[in-house]
Amino acid sequence: MMKTLLLVMSIVSIVTAIQPTRLRVEYEESPFGIDESNPRFSWSYSNVTRMDRQVSYQIVVINVAERRPVGDTGKVVSSDNGQIIVSELDLESHSIYEWQLTIWNSTHETTAVSSFRTAIMPSDTNQWSSSNWLRGITPQHYQFRFPFTVPQGPLALATCYIASPNYYKAYINGTLIGDHELGSFTTFQKRTYYDSWDCGKLLSPGDDTVVAVEIGNGFYSHPSVNVGPPMFKLFIRLDYGGNVVQITSNANWTHHTGPVTSSDLFMGEDYDARMETPGWTTTDFVPHEWEPVVLAGQEATRVGKLVSSAVMPKVKVTEMYPMKDITLLSNLSAVVMNFGQNLAGFAEIIIPPNTNVGHNLTITFSEFVHENGTVAVQWPTKAAAICKYTMKGTGQPEIWRPKFVYFGFQYIQISNLPKNLKFDTNSGKSYFVHTDFKTDRSSLKFGPSSTGGGDTTMKLDTNADLLNTIQHMTRYASLSNWVSIPTDCPTREKRGWLGDAGLTFETVLYNFDVAAAYTKFVTDIEDVQQFVNKSGALPECVPYYNHGAGPPGDPAWTMGYVIIVYQMFQYFGDTQIVHSQYNGMRDMITYWEQHLWDPTQQIVPLGFSIHGDWDSDDFTHGQGLCPHRSSLINTFEFGILCEYFSIMATAVGNTSDATHFSKLSTLAKSGINRFYNATAGGYYESEDSFLTDTSIALAWLTAESTHAEESIASLVDNIKNWGSHMPVGIVGQKYINSVLCDFGHCDLALESNLLRTYPSFGYWAMNGATTLWEHWASSRYSSGTCGPNHPGTKNHIMFGSQGSWYYSYLAGIRMANWKVDRAWNSFIVHPFVNITNHGINSINAVVDTVRGPIKTDLYLSSSGDGDSIFERISIEVPVGSLATVYFDRPAVFDRPYPISQWVIKDLDTSVEVFKNGTFHQSKGVTSARILSPDTVILTLQSGSYRLQLSAA
Repeated sequence: MMKTLLLVMSIVSIVTAIQPTRLRVEYEESPFGIDESNPRFSWSYSNVTRMDRQVSYQIVVINVAERRPVGDTGKVVSSDNGQIIVSELDLESHSIYEWQLTIWNSTHETTAVSSFRTAIMPSDTNQWSSSNWLRGITPQHYQFRFPFTVPQGPLALATCYIASPNYYKAYINGTLIGDHELGSFTTFQKRTYYDSWDCGKLLSPGDDTVVAVEIGNGFYSHPSVNVGPPMFKLFIRLDYGGNVVQITSNANWTHHTGPVTSSDLFMGEDYDARMETPGWTTTDFVPHEWEPVVLAGQEATRVGKLVSSAVMPKVKVTEMYPMKDITLLSNLSAVVMNFGQNLAGFAEIIIPPNTNVGHNLTITFSEFVHENGTVAVQWPTKAAAICKYTMKGTGQPEIWRPKFVYFGFQYIQISNLPKNLKFDTNSGKSYFVHTDFKTDRSSLKFGPSSTGGGDTTMKLDTNADLLNTIQHMTRYASLSNWVSIPTDCPTREKRGWLGDAGLTFETVLYNFDVAAAYTKFVTDIEDVQQFVNKSGALPECVPYYNHGAGPPGDPAWTMGYVIIVYQMFQYFGDTQIVHSQYNGMRDMITYWEQHLWDPTQQIVPLGFSIHGDWDSDDFTHGQGLCPHRSSLINTFEFGILCEYFSIMATAVGNTSDATHFSKLSTLAKSGINRFYNATAGGYYESEDSFLTDTSIALAWLTAESTHAEESIASLVDNIKNWGSHMPVGIVGQKYINSVLCDFGHCDLALESNLLRTYPSFGYWAMNGATTLWEHWASSRYSSGTCGPNHPGTKNHIMFGSQGSWYYSYLAGIRMANWKVDRAWNSFIVHPFVNITNHGINSINAVVDTVRGPIKTDLYLSSSGDGDSIFERISIEVPVGSLATVYFDRPAVFDRPYPISQWVIKDLDTSVEVFKNGTFHQSKGVTSARILSPDTVILTLQSGSYRLQLSAA
């Protein structure tokens, strides 16, 4: 009797012509206010049919106001769909442009249109000279305003340009300009970003108008950075069809202290409601006792060049959480509000009607509560996150939310309550604030449970609810730790640790639309390298204001620079970022070569390791091993960066550098081999680093290792001796799961990821985690420690590298060869089909690549009667990609069918593309071959496929 094993790979098929979609300029859709003279254009596709491909393209750029073409590629015979530059493009400042894209496949041509708007182009930056930097009399929190009359005439365009190294809010006639929160963190002396806002709908010719601004400290004026006092400059450009009027920041503005009496990103923000000035942003307000502003003098010279923020996503509120529950602590005259989700952001509190004039409320933001119900304040002197609100007591409800700070929190405790003040679950809500990646680039489903926030599409839909929870934790930690820069945590530090950023880049990339954000961050790294140290060495944090070591920093941290650039090159085909960062990367690696590398031993010695495999755990300390220094990790990082750089040097045509750094990489591999310990059967420098050291050695050496077989066997034995736990630090976490899968032990990797006991992600989940935590030893009422003076956070991304493994190995979507393949031109789909051994029967994943979405949907189940077994998988192959699909022998087979009995049928064409061990051609299926007695691989071109695997 026929045993049926259904493996369906389906790619959604639509018979209409290929359609260009997601048209982008510098990775952003319809950006407002770019200042790039030669921006890059890109697009992806929808309506993909089998074997569809782009044959040619043409881009025409038109000045909308003049209906004048300013750039035209002509018809270009090419399949390229990204990184396209239009030669001799003539862009002017303050202009709207339309770009028309026409693409041709073998039978059709299709046109799509998008637009963008320019700000102040590099040749016109002197236009800022008519505006002054404004600040207050003293370095306090001020409100600034300026009344003017909008000139008469037909107003064509009205744009407000605002530059501030601080955090600001701006208004026109009482209406908030823009929807951003907070601001940017940069090396301010090198670069400060300005925003461009369309204010045409807020202005009417002939009307009296007020423009108003209020400023908070942000990082620029925070004591830990302290570049200068809060300040801003602004001009509103009114274009009357060629006649231009500018409203500028100048000495005629006035200012006054506001109700925000202090703002500290770490300690909190204080607000005195009695000092509110109702209507101050409107024309009806009479500014009594407002004083003339101060024009910034020497302070203004500390700000670097002004650059448009348009090509990076802004920080915004993306989601609101209602209060989950509220607890009265009557003995403390306090209430504790629980919003159910740990996140980066702030809360809005509705204070009931009262007459308590001048009464102070203490509002504490925290990630967790103690067993007695009070919130934890872990860093009272450096990151207390305590705000003070002074009530105005008018008998009306009072609404408060911070303006210039954000915190990592799930709970809020309001203390010093008057007896007549009663709060309930309608008295507060929390707001999720982070860099707005807009729409997700990816989706992963393991069954019916939905995870993710806002408009997110990432889901883990299986009967493995624990994986759903861990992926939710990973996503929220990722988003919480992207606030202008990739941070470590939204509580204690809020700093751009390069180690965290480099190790978790692929996780964030698989989950969100991040190319523009990381392009900005790489520029931040470049600025730090040029500003802090001319030697090429990098510190550990970017921007760098004496936080973290360096320069030079730990090799395992500063490697983040090259890793991010290389993976931008790998995943997006971005050669421009390689060109722009080439000298900086070479300078950094050359510094390592000259100052850290020991050519005799062919290693980077232990003395240069500061953190190593940070925060591993050996079950005995009750706290993380911080630091966990390692010369093997140092050497690995040096060698892999040399290899990455050699590949990039080849790509940009520098064969001399390519040869030199390739040789260094080979020498580093020899150095790694010296760490092999025959007695232990693996690589390690110290006994408690065996898991990480062996994992990274095998991850990089692979074929070059003469000890791979015994090393992987010892690695597996060690993990099993730990009860399948893998208590590695953040470096080991990046590699250990994929190494196990590469060597045929995905079962063990998945088993470990499904554990619910300490130390594991599941242990965190069982203790109430909604984000990733910093220390394995954390629990429901404790954040764990990393040494006696290092309490941890409960929203930390540094262990998040496992998130990419869900996509690349469980769902099996990854580029075929990381050394060769670019921008998903060739990828594999090799899902782990033995998930049924762990009670999982489905994985659905979507990775929205630069070419379009790759989709897979794996489903395994038995018919239940012993007669048929079904296995399905859906896949979508985008235009310009070639997919190699693996059909492994699944665990749901009820007997060891020889591969000669496997039949793979194309259900759309009814062709049995693989039968009796031979290939039969079907449209889009270009080959099928036996890889091993347990695996058949098919090669698919773009299009939709439904394939069924049967076994007789």
